[in-house]
Amino acid sequence: MLHRKPQTWVITPGDPWTINGTPTEATQPREALLEIFQTAKKFPATIVVQTPQGDRHLLMDDHGRTTPIAAPAPEPEQPERSLDQMPGDTPAEKAAALHALRRGRQPKVGASPVTPVSDPASEEPEHQNVPKESDSAEPSPLQAPKTDDQDHTAATEPTPADDMKQAPSAKASKGRLKTKPVWIVIPAAALLLIGAGGTVLAGQNHQSKDEDQAQAEPVETSSSEADWALEGNQKPVAILGDRVITLEDKTIRVLEAATGQQIGQSHTTDAPDKVRTFNGDSASAVDDGAGTVLLIDGNKITEKQGTLNARGTSPVVVKDLTWTTADGQTGQTEKDQAVLDATTQGVVQAAAPNKITVDGKTTALKAPEDGAKISQWVRATETNAVMVWSKDGSDWLTIHDASTGEVQSKHKIQNSQVTLRNGIVWAGENQYLEGTELKDLCQGGEQITGVIMCPTSSGWESADHKIRASAKPEAVSTTHLIINGRVTTKE
Repeated sequence: MLHRKPQTWVITPGDPWTINGTPTEATQPREALLEIFQTAKKFPATIVVQTPQGDRHLLMDDHGRTTPIAAPAPEPEQPERSLDQMPGDTPAEKAAALHALRRGRQPKVGASPVTPVSDPASEEPEHQNVPKESDSAEPSPLQAPKTDDQDHTAATEPTPADDMKQAPSAKASKGRLKTKPVWIVIPAAALLLIGAGGTVLAGQNHQSKDEDQAQAEPVETSSSEADWALEGNQKPVAILGDRVITLEDKTIRVLEAATGQQIGQSHTTDAPDKVRTFNGDSASAVDDGAGTVLLIDGNKITEKQGTLNARGTSPVVVKDLTWTTADGQTGQTEKDQAVLDATTQGVVQAAAPNKITVDGKTTALKAPEDGAKISQWVRATETNAVMVWSKDGSDWLTIHDASTGEVQSKHKIQNSQVTLRNGIVWAGENQYLEGTELKDLCQGGEQITGVIMCPTSSGWESADHKIRASAKPEAVSTTHLIINGRVTTKE
């Protein structure tokens, strides 16, 4: 149990994490900050986060807002003063002056006052610029993997089994995926004291420090500190949530985005040019291209044999007729069915000619045109399913309501190969699906990880104008950028 009296709190990552030397259940910065915010009695509270790059110093106010501050300057050693050096006309006055000096007070007599050491806590907090964030292109789960001479960041997702012809209705998948809790923004937005800026997210069951509120008000951090360089010859592959995936020759590493600290052991692959990644709602994953998938959930990394299916909103590993989700659920797929993808509601099974099944419910998708048949199974989420329907040489990229099968929108595409790359559906090379509409790619733009980035006069900017970079990023997410091998928080 944490004591409430300290005004300085020291967070030490490890196994277990500790706060002021006391073990805590926290496994990441936001959890430790929340615990301090709920425990501390006196504010402002000074927080020290110990990282491999050195200590980070923050000041947290009584609303949970945190601001980086300069590290306290070491107190200079004061030379020992003798009685003869003290001001005063009598031995008693000199002795009193020496006693006051040793207690850090100004001598009250004499002409040469001693300058006291300044208190760093009284200085104005130092505001820093928010670093940028990078984005890496996610492979698309529709087509066969690209050839070895292609960039792994642009690889497409393997297609489902082709033996779904004249199949009966798919049987329900009984396994449910574990979902991450719904997160709310809390005042302890200091979070990324260790580095990743933005807002702190904490489980909704936590209460605000203010007992009159059911939950804390959203507060953003005033700055962030993520700013570190990839070591050695590591190349960024992707940013998956708060994890950076790198590749050095045949070695895959998972790094903490805020600090650069490696998580788990390195993994060696015999097919580095076929590495694919996936950033899901419930977990993330890396397919090493050689038959092994790394499932990433926080600091837990699990290796599974098989191929990564990344068409949905959660990762699923498929090996022969067996599928395994990130939370360890497994099941069998009949020969006339295929795993289309996985969502937070369960594994999605596909069965010809037009049915999808998720969590026990089977839905027949309705054709956009009479007589059209599904020619390509693209993806499915909790809310919609995306298919290509064909008839007499014409093709329609169609979005369906996943629960009813109704057509939400359809787009006639001519000689356009539909692919899915890191969660974004592409029709050819210059149009992509946003919601239910096809968007034209900006001039000179491209997909980097799961973000459409466009060149501007001052650098690069995401198509939704939410992410800006001074130069073309090598990898990008909603929280971080990697530019020239340097990881920072997005602007």
